Amino acid sequence: MSRCTVLDYILLSLCDLIRMEYRIPLYECRLRFQVIYKLISMDSDVIGTDTLKYLFHLARLWINLLRDCSVLGSSNEVRRTKESLGNQTRFLFSVMDLILYVEKHKQVRSIDEVPFENFINRLIVARESYDYPAAILFLALEVYGHTGCNDYDQYGRTPLLHAISSEKSFIDTNDYVFLIRKILQISPGNASLPHNKSLFPLHLAIRRRFQWNTGIASIAFDYPKALTKKDPTSLLFPFMQAAASGSTLETVFELLRMNPCAAFGHGNNSQTSSYKMQQSFN
Repeated sequence: MSRCTVLDYILLSLCDLIRMEYRIPLYECRLRFQVIYKLISMDSDVIGTDTLKYLFHLARLWINLLRDCSVLGSSNEVRRTKESLGNQTRFLFSVMDLILYVEKHKQVRSIDEVPFENFINRLIVARESYDYPAAILFLALEVYGHTGCNDYDQYGRTPLLHAISSEKSFIDTNDYVFLIRKILQISPGNASLPHNKSLFPLHLAIRRRFQWNTGIASIAFDYPKALTKKDPTSLLFPFMQAAASGSTLETVFELLRMNPCAAFGHGNNSQTSSYKMQQSFN
């Protein structure tokens, strides 16, 4: 049985505060974060084997509190409550960013590094190991996604590339489809950011057996030019790649319909704009 560290006890005490529906004022949020930061900077080993489990348990309690508050109405008291919860939102995300960074790099972020850089990436990766509510990730995208969706991590992946690669962590739900659409909604053109300069999100989604209505359409329309790019490994255009990987007939047909020139071995997708116009009238 693993032993709780000092940081674990701090996180568990915050869980108790949320259960009691205690609204942490702004000055107290700042003070608590400074204490946690100082504690971790003195000894990164304070992040124990169960620390992330407690962290995401805290996040689960907190997101439930947010949901309860969202149906209360719009009175002055409720407005003040939501403002207080907004402070707690920033506090919680700051703590999550700090702990996830140190857990990954075994040291605190230097003063020259940008806060929340690659935070979305780390949250998506953590979803593979920790069963935290997808609502936390979606809210983090709302708050930090406008810049965070363009971050490349040390593996050369953006949040969209991680979301496509991490489909298994959203198995039995449609959360991963919504996640892809959410990223593209917050950061239009994100599907143009490739892995290793040549593997575009569309190629990766086809490799991962995504279908037209489960992500392919959103990715293809976000960056139609990817239809003119060959997969760097198979050297096939997307519709060919889909056909070779056993995708549905609909997926193969729609990809070919967006770029029929690929059937003749070249990537001119001049038909894409007219296709999008046709779709808008259907």
